[in-house]
Amino acid sequence: MGSDISKGGVRGRLNAALPAERLGDHLRILSGTGQNIVGLAVYVVASLGTNILISRRLGAAALGVITLATQFAFVAGAATRFGMDMATVRTVAIDVGRGEPGRVRGVMARASAIAAIASGVVAVAVFLAAPGLARAFGSRVLGKPAFQAAALALPFVALCQVYLGGTRGLKIMRHTLFIYWAGQPVAWIALLVGGWAVAQTVGVTTLAYAGSWILATIAAWFASTARKVKGAVRTAVLEVAATVIAALPACRFVNGPVKATWNRFVVPTRVIVAAFSWNVPCVSLMSASAGAANDAADVSYSTSTLSEVVGTSRSAFSCGV
Repeated sequence: MGSDISKGGVRGRLNAALPAERLGDHLRILSGTGQNIVGLAVYVVASLGTNILISRRLGAAALGVITLATQFAFVAGAATRFGMDMATVRTVAIDVGRGEPGRVRGVMARASAIAAIASGVVAVAVFLAAPGLARAFGSRVLGKPAFQAAALALPFVALCQVYLGGTRGLKIMRHTLFIYWAGQPVAWIALLVGGWAVAQTVGVTTLAYAGSWILATIAAWFASTARKVKGAVRTAVLEVAATVIAALPACRFVNGPVKATWNRFVVPTRVIVAAFSWNVPCVSLMSASAGAANDAADVSYSTSTLSEVVGTSRSAFSCGV
């Protein structure tokens, strides 16, 4: 019995009772719901721990001001993204379901641009109006730096959800779990502890909150454009390596036996790399090669996510889109 369970007997029984070919979408929804529950639990625990930490170090008055500023940024970020997060969820799911995944990048670019412009304008207004907001909420001294830091967080609160909406449109819930529910509050605690090493103030605490949303937005953007980023990083590393290899023999400290050995064994490589680094035709050629490598990576990615595309197609057409 024990060996049967350890070898996947329980999972096999679940698969037999809930066949994926008939209930694939339902299982995905159930899995996503379970992940959200786990993420919500992490979020609640981390938020509670942050509030306790702030109240013990800065006092109840400071906690009240920080709560007002951070929640103001959170609500304003939700308002100024103009529903672009829900738009990306629906549009990405429909495009992939129709077999048009190439449209996803354009959809994400337009949605993020709308959210960035709208939230950026409001963030500038909030930053300039921080003294007035502080007076309105009854804290002139502590409120001003808190609302200024909250203004910095506002556009990133909006953009993070837009990028994560695109991943949810692909029925990938783990990015929302790790970045939004768990990552951002845990990052706030980490940045908070680091910031308090410099100054234990309301401004630094709220600035740490803004920093956590900046990190979350970067992670969400990376998750929504992972393949493109990998190709860009690979190309950048090759270019840096090419420049170093081409320039090394010209350095003053490389002489004598070292230079002779270098010229004897690395001349062919140096010539090719120098051409890659400086000559336009070779740059174009290598760029084309890098593009071909990225296309090959895309084929591999498409193969690994074929089941998701099929599942999304079924979901889209069953909804009448």
